[in-house]
Amino acid sequence: MWLTLWTQGDPAVQWAVVIIASAVGAACDVRSRRLPNLLTAPVLMGALAWSSWTAGWSGLGDSLCACALMSLPYLALFYRGGGGGGDAKMMGAVGAWLGLVNAMAALAAVALSGVAIGVAYAWRKRALRQVAGRAVVTATQLVLATAPGEMTETAQGAKLKMPYGFAIFVGVLAAAGAMALYRSRV
Repeated sequence: MWLTLWTQGDPAVQWAVVIIASAVGAACDVRSRRLPNLLTAPVLMGALAWSSWTAGWSGLGDSLCACALMSLPYLALFYRGGGGGGDAKMMGAVGAWLGLVNAMAALAAVALSGVAIGVAYAWRKRALRQVAGRAVVTATQLVLATAPGEMTETAQGAKLKMPYGFAIFVGVLAAAGAMALYRSRV
């Protein structure tokens, strides 16, 4: 069940849909700082229908597990006030299309691109020190499982909104390239 979309899926279709959806999401996020439900919902529903049609119940299970894997870290960030709900929904939709194997690569690539783009964005806005302090406080809260309201006022004031949809797009492109290279060598 866990490798169903890896073995029975069509990587060209999977990655093409995800690249196009994340490009549209990046454009929306840069323009309006939102990843709209009108984008994420149809992408998710299309993924669930496609995975079911392609690989039956096993494909649907792979798709749902990948959706959870990709969205859970971003739901935690959203709950802690460090990310948007659209980011979590978009990551879930991306995971649903990719299946677990590709989703793990995409999750790592998106996280790395998010850190790199976030640092560049904070540096450009001359807020790198404040954002770094907030990141340390948020990471500590996640590890210690403290409530978001217990954050210090200084750290709360350092919040800088970055259009994370762009990081999703860059990470998806990187993961698509890496997985295409991997498949060509296997």
